[in-house]
This record gives sequence, C-alpha cells and structure tokens, in this order.
Amino acid sequence: MKNKLLIIGIILAFAAFAAFETTRKPPAVVKEIPPQTTAPQEQQPPQASPKPAAVRQSYPLTFTSADVKLILTDFTLLLKPDNRCTSTVCREFLSLINETSSSIDMAVFGWEDIPEIISALKAAMERGVQIRLVHDVQPYYPGTERLAAIIENSVSNPDPKTLMHNKFAVFDGRKVFTGSMNFSTTGLSGFNANAVLVINSSDAAKCFTDEFEQMYAGRFHSEKNTAHPVRGDMKIHFSPQDGITNNHIIPLVNGAKGYVYVPAFIITHGAFAQSLISAKSRGVDVKVIIDATNPMGSGSQVAKLRSAGVPVKTENYAGKMHSKSIIIDDKYVIIGSMNFSRSGEERNDENVVILENSAISRHYRGYFEYLWTKIPERFLRTNPRGEGKFSIGSCTDGIDNNFDGKIDAEDVGCH
Repeated sequence: MKNKLLIIGIILAFAAFAAFETTRKPPAVVKEIPPQTTAPQEQQPPQASPKPAAVRQSYPLTFTSADVKLILTDFTLLLKPDNRCTSTVCREFLSLINETSSSIDMAVFGWEDIPEIISALKAAMERGVQIRLVHDVQPYYPGTERLAAIIENSVSNPDPKTLMHNKFAVFDGRKVFTGSMNFSTTGLSGFNANAVLVINSSDAAKCFTDEFEQMYAGRFHSEKNTAHPVRGDMKIHFSPQDGITNNHIIPLVNGAKGYVYVPAFIITHGAFAQSLISAKSRGVDVKVIIDATNPMGSGSQVAKLRSAGVPVKTENYAGKMHSKSIIIDDKYVIIGSMNFSRSGEERNDENVVILENSAISRHYRGYFEYLWTKIPERFLRTNPRGEGKFSIGSCTDGIDNNFDGKIDAEDVGCH
C-alpha cells in the first residue's frame, strides 16, 4: 500500500512540474529605442529611423548620385591598419591615379607610403603626367617628406604654427577627391572612420584648382582670396577666408527641422556647439558621435552638449572617428577636412563641401544610425580611453591611439 501511495505521489508531482513548464512564459525582452522628436506637422520633416531590433554587421560604404560618389570607411570592421591598398577608398584613389592622362594636383596634410600608390604615381610621371604637390610639414607623418622628394614640383606650408590641413587631389582638371581622410595607412586602409567625396565635375575641379594655385604660389592661410561656389546644389568653401562655420554651417543647423547628426573627430567650436543645443531645444533630433580623444581634450564641448541634453556617444574602437561631417534633414551633407574648431575655421587651410542632395543625405544618415547602434549606450555617459580595454582593438593594433607616446601594452589603459 505504501508503495502504491509513493508511486501516485511521484506521478502527481511530475504532472504539476510539467504543467508549470508548459505555462511559464519567457522574460520580456526590453529594447532601448532612441527618443524621437517631432517637428510641426505642416513642415513634415524627415524623421530618424528607430533603433533596429538587431545591430547590422556592415553597411554599404559607397553611394553615387549624379556626378558625386560618397565613400565611407567603417572603423568597426578593421582593427589594425595596413598598407596593402585593399579598401574601397584606396582602390578608388589608385584608379584615379592610373586613369589620369595629363595632371594631378595634390594638397596633402599627412602622407604615409602605400606601395601601390607610390608605384602608380611614379608610373604616371613616366607616362608624362604632371604632378604637383602642396603639403604640410608634420613629424607625425614623415612619409610626407619622402613624397615631396619624389614629386619635383612641391611646395610646403611655411608656417609651422598654422596647418595646411587639406586632403584633396584634382585629376586632369575634371575630377576631385576630397574629404576628411589623410593619405596614411590609418586612412587609406579604412582603419579610421572617414568620409570622402569623388566629384566628377570640371566646375568643382576648377574651384579646387584655384585654391591649389594660390598655395602653390606661396599664398597660404589669410593671404588667399575667396573662391566662388560651384552651383546651387554644391557649395565649396575654404578656410580661413570663408568663415565656414559661422557663415555657412551654423545657418544650416539653425534651419534644421527634423534632425542633425554629427560624426566628428572633435568639437571645440563654442558657437557651433550652441547651435546644436538650440536645435535640440526646439525639438530637432540632434545626435553626435565623437572620437574618444576629444571629451577630455582642451576646449572640448562634449560636457556642455551632454549637460544640455544633446546625446553624444563616445566611440569605442581602435581607429579614430576622423570624420568632420554633418547630415541634416535628409537634405544636406557637409563633408571636408575642417574640424569643428576655431583653428579649423580661422587659421588653417581647409576645405568643406556642402551638398544639397537628398539621396546622399539618406545614405549617410543610414550609416550614422548603423554606427550609433554599434556603440554601447553607456558611452552616452562615460568616455572610454582612446587606448584602453574598452576601446575594441586598441591594445593590439600597434598604434598610439591617444597620442601619449605609449603603444598597446605600454599604455596604462591596456592593463
């Protein structure tokens, strides 16, 4: 009898457990959605996309609209630079050199030797292409002096206190290669996040050539004359003569209705930061992705922006967030060599292209949102070291990521 009761008890207990497992629900998954803002209905501004359920693993890095090609580099995919010229941006630059028949004018802030690029330049000179170079003198880029030794027609910036910070090239007076990317291993490999434009326009080429000619003649910085815009949907501006941030960028931010997204190396320009705060206060969706070296840097506006409620994410990858870009309302894209700083606007030789192009704007906006989802939410509040255990790949890339003279295991952040 006792055995029968024991068996019945076991059967009842098992049935109860099975019923519990069948009816138990899994815990709810909570997804963080970035707050969205809505402008007045009559304006119907473009709205940012909500955060997707899953983070994308990659994003298309090239997009062409009419005579402009946008090339982006994704620093979340390559965690160590190289000189093999396998990236999309390096192959594009190489192709432009190889296709040139008469002339190449290059304005170069920093250069490092990429064997295929050097070979292509030498081959171009051998077939009669005239190559001219304007360059800065930077100890951080010793390859620049080697390039100047190869290119006979070269002129250097005479003022060591003010930068020739351009990164552009004009091919055959028809095509322009320009943007935020230095001609270095960290730039051309795609290790750093950059934005580049390839513009197939003789008018744009003339505008850049006019600027180049002034520097090639020895007129740098405040000695240059103002260049003229190319056309209605493309404005090209140069520093320091054009007062780019105050005269051309801030008015576009002030006119934003839906969103302003800023992937940037640094923001130290107070008036620009205030324009972002003002946009946020009137209901515009403002977001910033900033390089890890900037929040603690001199003059950084990151703390001010965050205190005013502007979401600023500090990137956490080995490479630099080296872009100097702004995307506004699926309408405007601003890309150039100029950091959002006073020196960029008022002293250095720089260039900025302002495109009014909805297709390119939407594509770049998608890339910004892709990066935003890959950077953890905690870096809205805290800042990973440029070289440290929370910056992915930064302790094994062989690079001095935070410019303190220490690399990888030598840096205290990697312990």
